[in-house]
Amino acid sequence: MVIYGVDSCSQYKSFVCCNKVKIVQKANSCRDTYMYSGSYDMPKCNACGRDVHPGEISENFSCPKCRNARIWRCEGCKGKSREYKCPACGYKGK
Repeated sequence: MVIYGVDSCSQYKSFVCCNKVKIVQKANSCRDTYMYSGSYDMPKCNACGRDVHPGEISENFSCPKCRNARIWRCEGCKGKSREYKCPACGYKGK
């Protein structure tokens, strides 16, 4: 089947490629927080507060002190080694 000069296989492939979205799941513990498709909550950078978007160079890790919170850092704050603060225990690190 051809629609507007595009066969159905290539149209389906482009549709699948366009809809691959990684977004953050709502979770209670830091170990359950990961990027996946199905929710619309974006993680926030703990240093500057902006959204960390899918595909952006970013990092996430457990708080080095309490291990109860997930720390997210965006590309800019990671590159500039900005100070972050743990929302659970108040630990500050770079």
